[in-house]
Amino acid sequence: MLHYQGGTLTKQPLSEFMKVLLNLAGAHFVCCSAFLPLMAEQQGSSYTFIAGQYAFSLAAAICHSAGLVVHCICLRMHNAGSAGEKLMDANASLMSVGSSAMYGVVNAARLEFKGKPIRVCALPR
Repeated sequence: MLHYQGGTLTKQPLSEFMKVLLNLAGAHFVCCSAFLPLMAEQQGSSYTFIAGQYAFSLAAAICHSAGLVVHCICLRMHNAGSAGEKLMDANASLMSVGSSAMYGVVNAARLEFKGKPIRVCALPR
């Protein structure tokens, strides 16, 4: 279990930092690394990163219908924007770092596949 309200950034151990990065950005990295190269040249294709409140409801519905158990993480805080864009509480520091890392994966994928037939999109951005 991750402790997203576990304290300020400088009070966090490296192990917790690494867990948060893996849980918030790792799945996006693994999936896009597997699928984007396969889809890149297909006309009309798109790959959408889904995070925050969208991921919570969509992933739960998809996984439930497939008989899977999913642990969803909401990257939105108090409807004030992505935790990676605006940190609302210093005690949620690692949540902000993990959310920013996830959007780093999105931005890197967009740049890598710029000019290719595939569209790389993200929700909520």
